[in-house]
Amino acid sequence: MERVPTGIKEFDELIEGGFPKGSIVLLTGVPGSGKTIFCLQVAKNFAERGKKVLYLNIDGETAEGLALQAEMLGMDIKELIKKKRLIIQRVKDLKNFKKEIKNYVKSGVSMIVLDSLSGALPSLYNPKEVEKYLLFQETTVMGVLDPNFALRIIISEIFDFFRELKLDIAFVVTDKVEGQEGLSRDAISEFIADGIIDFETLGIAGAFNRTIKILKLRKTDHHKEPVTFEIGKGGIIITKEEIEKVAKEF
Repeated sequence: MERVPTGIKEFDELIEGGFPKGSIVLLTGVPGSGKTIFCLQVAKNFAERGKKVLYLNIDGETAEGLALQAEMLGMDIKELIKKKRLIIQRVKDLKNFKKEIKNYVKSGVSMIVLDSLSGALPSLYNPKEVEKYLLFQETTVMGVLDPNFALRIIISEIFDFFRELKLDIAFVVTDKVEGQEGLSRDAISEFIADGIIDFETLGIAGAFNRTIKILKLRKTDHHKEPVTFEIGKGGIIITKEEIEKVAKEF
């Protein structure tokens, strides 16, 4: 099976060398847990291998802002942006941007990052969309249309669209909401994705710890336990102690 490495050696060791080609991977976690940094780091590594990346930024950060964020962590992506190996595109309406996405793929883009699904839903999940999908649905006892059906259809369409593009890899970023069940704000996308990577921030004995856990990855005998990591120069850094632990278990 052909696999797509992230370029983060210690992480790739956890997933048999890389993600299965064609996978759509959900990155979930509370805000500030490292999801965007992971995406930028993998996008940079991917582009440096001669590939072409489209970074769809829904949450409002500009290309300059993301480049500055990467630079602060020792990742210089300005040249990759200049050479159009890494294309950062702000998108307000994902549905109406599908044609442009297809054109980017025709031009050679083989990796897409959607950052984030949580940011995309407000523009997609509006009253007109709900009405479209609920025309023939039964009402609840209260006489109010249940919007969950529409939400499932809309999110499924996003994943199906990415699958049709036949990419090497696609990352979909989402937020977890504290106190809410499920691994994403929509509580649906985790069932559709081929893989789920969970980012956590934990306070243990007065220390601030970050962990990354592969909850699901189809066609892969992946590591099952959380692995601690730091964010430093170059991005995500898996701690040496955890790497040694993983090596022993494998």
